[in-house]
Amino acid sequence: SLNVCKEDGQQIRWTTSKCAELFVFMLLQKGKKISKDRLMEVLFPDKNQEKADINLRSTISRLNRTFREYDVSVSVISTSREYQLHTDSHIKVEVDAFQLESLDPGSTGIDAGNVAQYRQILSQYGGMLLEDFEASWCETYRAAFHFYFVSAAKKLLAYDMTLSTEQSNLLNLIETLTKYEPYDESVREWAMKLQYQLTGRQGANAYFKKYQNLIMQELGEEPGEALCKLYKQLMDET
Repeated sequence: SLNVCKEDGQQIRWTTSKCAELFVFMLLQKGKKISKDRLMEVLFPDKNQEKADINLRSTISRLNRTFREYDVSVSVISTSREYQLHTDSHIKVEVDAFQLESLDPGSTGIDAGNVAQYRQILSQYGGMLLEDFEASWCETYRAAFHFYFVSAAKKLLAYDMTLSTEQSNLLNLIETLTKYEPYDESVREWAMKLQYQLTGRQGANAYFKKYQNLIMQELGEEPGEALCKLYKQLMDET
């Protein structure tokens, strides 16, 4: 979702959904210049060139007017047939999603030196990027940033499960992961172990049965071998 606030906490409200879409697309370009043709293709794929041109100019005008009304020194500026998101030098634009990129999915893992950074960034994850937008251009960005989140969240779970971490934090992270990755059984394994720690065999059994019903109803499948093996081990514990 797109939630844009000024430094004083005031939330910016867009006059049209296309204004929000244009802003987030330009924001994701990280200052690069984008051609007019590309913007028309992205924002108005169902319009002919003449109508797309008119709609684009109108949307840019409305977006810049919104920034002026909120006294925000941000604007979309044009140079020939290119456009760029411009911010004054004293303005700091922070994007929570961009911080996920700093949690390199190719890194070896988490240690005492970087775990605080992981916790701080992941705690801000308010949902899948651009989930409120249906435009086709969003799909690539949505998939990329979601991959960053899943990779980092799994590393943090693996690390925290070995520590005496506050269990409510683990449950919140697992809940977010399973919301978007309901059939990822490595996450389900962590969740079932945590349920066992909190509520014993009864809780672990209830959790497994609920997931078993879910996957049968939605995919017509049984849980995987590793999850079933862990379930049996937990049920056999004395």
